[in-house]
Amino acid sequence: MNNKMMIFIAFIMNIIIIILAYFSFAPIFALSVYGELTSKSFSGNFRFFTNDGNLYSTLVSCILISFQITILFFKKNPNIIRNNILYLLSLASAVSELIILFVVLFVLLPMLKTLKILFGNFAMFNLHLLTPIIVTIRFLFFEKKRNNISHIDSLYGSLPVLVYGVIVLFLVIIKVFNQENNKIPYPFLNIYGNPWWVTFISIIGIFGFTFGLCILLNYLNQLFENVLLDIEERNINFITPTPSNQEKTYEL
Repeated sequence: MNNKMMIFIAFIMNIIIIILAYFSFAPIFALSVYGELTSKSFSGNFRFFTNDGNLYSTLVSCILISFQITILFFKKNPNIIRNNILYLLSLASAVSELIILFVVLFVLLPMLKTLKILFGNFAMFNLHLLTPIIVTIRFLFFEKKRNNISHIDSLYGSLPVLVYGVIVLFLVIIKVFNQENNKIPYPFLNIYGNPWWVTFISIIGIFGFTFGLCILLNYLNQLFENVLLDIEERNINFITPTPSNQEKTYEL
């Protein structure tokens, strides 16, 4: 598969991500426009990382599409393509989406004991499962970098999770989000209602898992790229084999 074909497939995947985001976020923004201050309003829903992470992924898809259009249709290679900024943005998107997926599957589902959070409606299914899968596949197989990224540099992929965590924890500590107004987004962040060690272990576990995901996804991206290059080289050698030094040549 040549480079242009891979860019085109990634382009289609980004369009799908944006379309899914539109149908998922349209009801939320509509409630906000009409001023309904309910738990489903703009201010209520965006205290959840599910929505924040997916919104970030949508913005990243918009950025990637703009450069993919430049390459595919205008035959240009912008300077930003020649460094790793877009790669790191996409890495952060994949990390955020996998955090959403794993928190839902391994924390919220066992805790709440209901599949409604995953299959309650199209938006829930899309934001918690479908988009995370598409974003992860896009990053692993179709996102390329100019040069290798170190494990330390790959930790930039954790920034959306870290920023969200710091802001939400601060709002919980000063009790803007509290049990009385039912604004605490996740049960394990209820630092005043849970034993201190529950919150501590949860935060350390999620941040540690996030850092591990950054390193793992960066490694897997490089691994799949090397495998693809190896397959292409073997196919080239199969189609146009290199003559052996021991082969005799004749001139007519």
